Amino acid sequence: MKHLLRFTSLLILSLSGVVSAQSNAEHPIQAAMEYAARHPTSNVAVSLWNDGLTELPPEFAQAKSIFHLDLNQNHFEQFPLVVTQLPKLTKLTLASNNLTSLPPEISDLNAITELDLSNNQLTELPPEIGQLKSLQWLNLDHNNLTSLPPEIGQLDNLTYLHVGHNQLTTLPPEIANMDNLQILWVADNQFSTLPPIEISAAPKLTFLNLERNPLEDALPQGVSIWGDSSILAYLQAQYKLAQQGRLSLLIALGSSSTLLLLGLIWRRWRRPRRKKKRA
Repeated sequence: MKHLLRFTSLLILSLSGVVSAQSNAEHPIQAAMEYAARHPTSNVAVSLWNDGLTELPPEFAQAKSIFHLDLNQNHFEQFPLVVTQLPKLTKLTLASNNLTSLPPEISDLNAITELDLSNNQLTELPPEIGQLKSLQWLNLDHNNLTSLPPEIGQLDNLTYLHVGHNQLTTLPPEIANMDNLQILWVADNQFSTLPPIEISAAPKLTFLNLERNPLEDALPQGVSIWGDSSILAYLQAQYKLAQQGRLSLLIALGSSSTLLLLGLIWRRWRRPRRKKKRA
């Protein structure tokens, strides 16, 4: 059904289910491109949800005014590269498709702030994912990821990361570099040991969910897998202890080095000078 809502410079065009609902309907992709072309200075949100789509034509790059694109529940097997040519695109939903990989060109999504790739068949992420500097919200729930690249720690503005229902067994310690990460959802994976304590050093991290992981045998006494703060509090405490231990070691090494240096100077200063023999 086709709907249109208008709020000042924001235009919302819903073409969800058009193909399946009306056999003689205008093709939704063509309709979306024409509509965006008629409103070049507006911010156009387009929903092509559940339209049986498998690809977007190269001409879709002309829809420059699209800032929100919903391609949920279609049949994409490859990431539609043409969306990287939409300069205003800040929100992209490709959930519930058949994606198995992401191309390096995903780094060209310069303005993207929200990216939903849940319910696909992704097995890995390209290192270029770390170049999405504007990204704030990333949903990778229900995929087949076995690891996350270290470059994910370069997502400085990310506040929400959902990687539940994958095949992860650990997390990269580089997550600690994510200055704005607040919510980290890692439930329903394959963790048999706790993630690196370094991740708890992410300065704004307040929610870590590891529920329904095979962690029972790895949990210290008094730490529960259930709830959002028990494991995080434990990791933070362990990280703090480790930092204190490193600091103590550095102080001890520094003191030893200082004493050794002073000892050498003292010995050198106290060493009697040899008298020169007269000729």
